[in-house]
Order: sequence, then structure tokens, then C-alpha cells
Amino acid sequence: MRRYSSFRLPQPLTFGHGQFEILKSISIIVVIFALAGGSASASSVTGIRTSTSADCHVVEPDADSSVDVHALDDYGTFIRHLPVQGRYDALDCLADSARANKTKFTGGFWKLHTMYMGLSQPVDGDAHVTEDDWKDHIDRLKRWMSAKPKSITARIALAGGLHRLCLDGAR
Repeated sequence: MRRYSSFRLPQPLTFGHGQFEILKSISIIVVIFALAGGSASASSVTGIRTSTSADCHVVEPDADSSVDVHALDDYGTFIRHLPVQGRYDALDCLADSARANKTKFTGGFWKLHTMYMGLSQPVDGDAHVTEDDWKDHIDRLKRWMSAKPKSITARIALAGGLHRLCLDGAR
């Protein structure tokens, strides 16, 4: 008969900086997955549209980071102001086009990622963000999702905003 004398209790989990970053990334994916309806192919199951239209009738700022250090921040600011103006169709069209064409800026930054980063925060740059700023921002993103229930972009933007609110609230 065998004896298992070397049995040890599991060690408590400790996280280093790199592992914490992985956990944050996983939490983002889980939130996006949950808001997208819990399917691997959200567009096929929930009817969320994915247009390939490049003709969005929006004049975008020239975001050439090779000549302007602030180009990507300026583009994020431009995107951040579209829901304030209620231009949901323009946001969906720009995101659908960037998603379908896998558009990158000069320097290799993904356009879609830059859009979501711009939509995840309520104010420009390093300005002080108040609780009212966050409330207004999340309400705006919820209005967009209500106005365009089949928009995957609105869902991801709301998930990004809520995630950013949680991270900023943890400070």
C-alpha cells in the first residue's frame, strides 16, 4: 500500500506586476464578452452589424504621428466628442471601417484601439476627472447603446468606460 506523505497544501497566490497586467487584460476580455452577448461570434448570433463601408461622411483629423507627437491623442479627442454630439452612426461607421480594413496609423498603432481608448475616458488628456464627469460619460455611452442596440462598438466602448472607471476608482 502506498503512502502519500509528501502532500502539501496549495500555496497562496501572489501576483507580480506582469501577472497583474495579464489579469487586467483578462478582465477586459470578460467584460467585452459579457456585453457582446456571451458568444464567440457576436455578429452571427445576436445580429450585431459589421459594415465594411468606408464612406462614413465624417471629416477625420489627420492623425500622422510621424509629424505630430499629439496626433493620436488628438484623434482620441475627436472620437471622444462624437457621442457628446450624438453622432452614433458616424462612430459605428468609423469603427466598422477600421475593424474591416484593419486600419493602422503611421507608426503601427491600430485605429480601432485608438478609438476605444478615446471612448474609454470622459475627459481629454490628464485633466482631473470628477465623479460627475464619469457619470455623464457612462450615461452617454449607455444612451448610445440604447439608441443602437445592434452596435458592437457601443458595447465595447461601454465596457471600456466601465473598466476605466473601475481602474480610476481604485486609485
